[in-house]
Amino acid sequence: CLEGATFNFDLSECTVDNFIAALQTKMTTIGACAGKDAWREMLSLIDGQSDSDVRDRIEGICSSAYPKAIKYEKLLDEEKQFIEEFFDGGNKWNYEVDEAAGPNLAKDASRITIATQKFDGNHAIAFPDVHNFEGCELRAAMCCYVAARDVDYEPEDNSDACYMDFSKS
Repeated sequence: CLEGATFNFDLSECTVDNFIAALQTKMTTIGACAGKDAWREMLSLIDGQSDSDVRDRIEGICSSAYPKAIKYEKLLDEEKQFIEEFFDGGNKWNYEVDEAAGPNLAKDASRITIATQKFDGNHAIAFPDVHNFEGCELRAAMCCYVAARDVDYEPEDNSDACYMDFSKS
Protein backbone atom coordinates (compact mmCIF):
# COMPACT_ATOMS: atom_id res chain seq x y z
CA CYS A 1 0.00 0.00 0.00
CA LEU A 2 3.02 2.32 0.34
CA GLU A 3 4.06 1.99 -3.32
CA GLY A 4 3.97 5.50 -4.82
CA ALA A 5 2.95 7.11 -1.53
CA THR A 6 4.89 10.13 -0.30
CA PHE A 7 5.17 11.01 3.34
CA ASN A 8 7.42 12.71 5.83
CA PHE A 9 7.49 13.04 9.57
CA ASP A 10 9.69 14.55 12.26
CA LEU A 11 11.21 12.33 14.91
CA SER A 12 12.81 13.51 18.12
CA GLU A 13 15.19 10.56 17.74
CA CYS A 14 15.38 8.56 14.55
CA THR A 15 15.31 4.93 15.59
CA VAL A 16 13.75 1.92 13.90
CA ASP A 17 10.97 1.77 16.52
CA ASN A 18 10.20 5.50 16.28
CA PHE A 19 10.22 5.35 12.48
CA ILE A 20 7.81 2.39 12.37
CA ALA A 21 5.50 4.03 14.94
CA ALA A 22 5.39 7.27 12.92
CA LEU A 23 4.82 5.33 9.70
CA GLN A 24 1.99 3.35 11.32
CA THR A 25 0.33 6.64 12.32
CA LYS A 26 0.87 8.11 8.85
CA MET A 27 -0.63 5.01 7.22
CA THR A 28 -3.99 5.79 8.83
CA THR A 29 -4.20 8.81 6.48
CA ILE A 30 -3.50 6.72 3.36
CA GLY A 31 -6.75 5.02 2.36
CA ALA A 32 -5.20 1.84 0.97
CA CYS A 33 -3.02 1.44 4.09
CA ALA A 34 -5.62 1.84 6.84
CA GLY A 35 -5.51 -1.12 9.20
CA LYS A 36 -2.35 -2.62 7.72
CA ASP A 37 0.91 -3.32 9.56
CA ALA A 38 3.69 -0.77 8.94
CA TRP A 39 6.50 -3.31 9.34
CA ARG A 40 5.00 -5.69 6.75
CA GLU A 41 4.32 -2.82 4.38
CA MET A 42 7.93 -1.61 4.66
CA LEU A 43 9.13 -5.17 3.98
CA SER A 44 6.99 -5.22 0.84
CA LEU A 45 7.97 -1.69 -0.25
CA ILE A 46 11.70 -2.41 -0.14
CA ASP A 47 11.20 -5.91 -1.54
CA GLY A 48 12.95 -7.23 1.55
CA GLN A 49 13.54 -10.82 2.45
CA SER A 50 13.79 -10.47 6.23
CA ASP A 51 13.24 -8.17 9.19
CA SER A 52 16.92 -7.26 9.11
CA ASP A 53 16.41 -5.84 5.60
CA VAL A 54 13.76 -3.46 6.97
CA ARG A 55 15.91 -2.57 9.96
CA ASP A 56 18.94 -1.89 7.74
CA ARG A 57 16.92 0.29 5.36
CA ILE A 58 15.41 2.37 8.17
CA GLU A 59 18.81 2.78 9.85
CA GLY A 60 20.14 4.00 6.49
CA ILE A 61 17.29 6.49 6.16
CA CYS A 62 17.90 7.76 9.68
CA SER A 63 21.64 8.17 9.22
CA SER A 64 21.18 10.03 5.94
CA ALA A 65 18.48 12.31 7.37
CA TYR A 66 20.47 13.48 10.36
CA PRO A 67 24.00 14.83 10.47
CA LYS A 68 26.65 12.35 11.49
CA ALA A 69 27.15 12.69 15.23
CA ILE A 70 30.63 12.83 16.70
CA LYS A 71 31.24 10.13 19.29
CA TYR A 72 31.53 11.59 22.75
CA GLU A 73 34.69 9.63 23.44
CA LYS A 74 36.30 10.95 20.26
CA LEU A 75 35.24 14.50 21.02
CA LEU A 76 37.00 14.44 24.38
CA ASP A 77 39.75 12.09 23.18
CA GLU A 78 39.26 9.91 26.24
CA GLU A 79 38.51 6.24 26.82
CA LYS A 80 35.07 4.98 27.86
CA GLN A 81 36.20 4.37 31.45
CA PHE A 82 37.26 8.01 31.81
CA ILE A 83 33.88 9.19 30.45
CA GLU A 84 31.99 6.88 32.85
CA GLU A 85 34.04 8.11 35.81
CA PHE A 86 33.38 11.71 34.76
CA PHE A 87 29.61 11.22 34.69
CA ASP A 88 29.82 9.30 37.97
CA GLY A 89 31.56 12.34 39.46
CA GLY A 90 34.79 10.55 40.27
CA ASN A 91 37.63 11.64 38.04
CA LYS A 92 40.08 14.53 38.04
CA TRP A 93 37.85 16.73 35.87
CA ASN A 94 35.24 16.60 38.64
CA TYR A 95 37.34 17.34 41.68
CA GLU A 96 40.55 18.97 40.49
CA VAL A 97 41.07 22.51 41.77
CA ASP A 98 43.71 24.85 40.36
CA GLU A 99 46.27 25.68 43.01
CA ALA A 100 49.61 27.40 42.81
CA ALA A 101 52.29 24.84 41.88
CA GLY A 102 49.60 22.13 41.92
CA PRO A 103 47.22 20.57 39.44
CA ASN A 104 46.35 22.60 36.35
CA LEU A 105 42.75 21.99 35.32
CA ALA A 106 43.05 24.34 32.35
CA LYS A 107 45.82 22.11 31.00
CA ASP A 108 44.40 18.76 32.09
CA ALA A 109 40.95 19.45 30.59
CA SER A 110 42.17 21.52 27.63
CA ARG A 111 40.43 19.11 25.26
CA ILE A 112 37.12 20.78 26.18
CA THR A 113 38.35 24.11 24.81
CA ILE A 114 39.75 22.44 21.70
CA ALA A 115 36.45 20.62 21.09
CA THR A 116 34.48 23.83 21.60
CA GLN A 117 36.63 25.70 19.08
CA LYS A 118 36.82 22.88 16.54
CA PHE A 119 33.17 21.89 16.50
CA ASP A 120 31.68 25.28 17.38
CA GLY A 121 28.14 23.99 17.95
CA ASN A 122 27.77 23.01 14.29
CA HIS A 123 28.01 19.26 14.81
CA ALA A 124 25.81 16.79 16.59
CA ILE A 125 27.43 15.06 19.55
CA ALA A 126 26.39 11.48 20.21
CA PHE A 127 25.07 10.88 23.69
CA PRO A 128 27.74 9.15 25.77
CA ASP A 129 27.28 5.40 26.10
CA VAL A 130 27.39 5.24 29.90
CA HIS A 131 25.19 3.49 32.44
CA ASN A 132 23.98 6.79 33.91
CA PHE A 133 21.82 7.49 30.88
CA GLU A 134 20.27 4.08 30.28
CA GLY A 135 16.57 4.63 29.78
CA CYS A 136 16.99 8.41 29.57
CA GLU A 137 14.17 9.33 27.22
CA LEU A 138 14.97 13.04 27.03
CA ARG A 139 18.56 12.42 25.92
CA ALA A 140 19.68 15.55 27.76
CA ALA A 141 22.16 16.16 30.54
CA MET A 142 23.54 19.09 32.48
CA CYS A 143 26.73 19.21 34.50
CA CYS A 144 26.66 21.09 37.77
CA TYR A 145 29.54 21.89 40.07
CA VAL A 146 29.13 22.90 43.68
CA ALA A 147 32.44 24.67 44.10
CA ALA A 148 34.66 27.06 42.17
CA ARG A 149 37.50 25.39 40.31
CA ASP A 150 39.92 28.20 41.11
CA VAL A 151 40.69 28.58 44.80
CA ASP A 152 40.60 32.38 44.49
CA TYR A 153 36.95 32.58 43.39
CA GLU A 154 33.53 31.78 44.80
CA PRO A 155 31.34 29.33 42.88
CA GLU A 156 28.81 30.62 40.38
CA ASP A 157 25.35 31.05 41.84
CA ASN A 158 23.69 28.19 39.98
CA SER A 159 22.56 26.10 42.93
CA ASP A 160 18.87 26.60 42.05
CA ALA A 161 19.39 25.34 38.50
CA CYS A 162 21.46 22.40 39.70
CA TYR A 163 19.29 21.22 42.56
CA MET A 164 18.34 17.59 42.10
CA ASP A 165 16.01 15.37 44.05
CA PHE A 166 17.63 11.99 43.39
CA SER A 167 14.47 10.17 44.44
CA LYS A 168 12.87 11.55 41.25
CA SER A 169 15.75 10.70 38.89
